[in-house]
Amino acid sequence: MSFRSLMSLKSFMSPLTPFIATSVGRKAVMSVTGLGAIGFLCVHLLGNTFIFGGPDSFNAYAHALHSIPVLPLLQIALGGMFFVHVLFGATVTWCNWTARPTGYQVGRWRGVRSLLASSMIFTGIFILAFIAFHLWTVRYAPSYAGHDLAGQEIFRRVQVALTSRIGVSVYLIGVLALAFHLTYGLANAFQSLGLRHPSHDGWIALGGFLLAWGLALSFATIPILFLLGRL
Repeated sequence: MSFRSLMSLKSFMSPLTPFIATSVGRKAVMSVTGLGAIGFLCVHLLGNTFIFGGPDSFNAYAHALHSIPVLPLLQIALGGMFFVHVLFGATVTWCNWTARPTGYQVGRWRGVRSLLASSMIFTGIFILAFIAFHLWTVRYAPSYAGHDLAGQEIFRRVQVALTSRIGVSVYLIGVLALAFHLTYGLANAFQSLGLRHPSHDGWIALGGFLLAWGLALSFATIPILFLLGRL
């Protein structure tokens, strides 16, 4: 990148610096990146449906996906989006903890919303651990659960990971954490972006709940079917 490009990027980011330095700005960035991550999950889930067609179908899909010329750039952008979301999420959580170190006087843990809000950092940690496990077993591990995975097609790697009780357990815990994380995160994202209103709050909450648990249950279907020997 040239010096002129760096200066142009700095000029573009300068007006945003005061905004993201505020709590409102950090939450807005976290919300936008979170919604972007949900979009990726929807696309990823659609790709996963090829697995129901068997090894040839899923392997062909994987080969077609990895033959896209701009895929490395898309992966870098996706990784950057996740990194920003995690960074700003940790920053917001830390600021909340330090601003109120002794907790609320009355009912901080009272109600489902308070419980979900308090658990966001922990479900986020579980999701990060799940992503690391998923990438390790499906993309990078030369062996897993006593199987040599070097050079194996993607279907075989998924099959080995999801016929292991440990693998299925990790996947199910991961999608459960995802469901709880998204249940609160979706509603909170609309609030942070100023899109909530008393007249449609109920619909937003219901839509977020259905989307969160719909995604989680759809992802959970695959390891359950592998465990039952149906795939």
